[in-house]
Amino acid sequence: MIFRSLFVAASVMLVPAMSYAQDIVDGTNIARLNQIIAEVNPTSSVETDNDGNLYIRAEHDGWNYDVQFYDCDGNKDCSMMQYVVQFDTNGSYRPEQALAWHSDWVWGRISFNDGDVYFEMPINLYGGVTLENFRDSHDLWLTIMGDFVNEIGWGPSVPPK
Repeated sequence: MIFRSLFVAASVMLVPAMSYAQDIVDGTNIARLNQIIAEVNPTSSVETDNDGNLYIRAEHDGWNYDVQFYDCDGNKDCSMMQYVVQFDTNGSYRPEQALAWHSDWVWGRISFNDGDVYFEMPINLYGGVTLENFRDSHDLWLTIMGDFVNEIGWGPSVPPK
């Protein structure tokens, strides 16, 4: 009788742990992350850069963006990913404007390189995040990317690059 009670108690305790483990997303499988992104951006795909590193290429509202992975072991076990979109503004978007953005927004980092503007958002994957958290972070990226497109004056009416 005691054994049966212990078995039932242990089983009840394991069920939530097993279902919880299935809902964790991490950087061990880039193709799996692409599947999740493809739920919202069906044209997303896993690509390989010139150095053999995997990344995800996706599009939203006519704008192409990449998801790059960092601190990986052979394109697996990546502890960080970063959303990146690039704009060639020919210098029309200035560092002063970026400072104003950063003072108003918590999410989204702006950098400049050779006249191009990069808008980025890193995500920590170390130890895993819940599937719900990953989807929410992706939705956040799409929202702030759209806000930034409007910030630089390239709203939805401008043709995609």
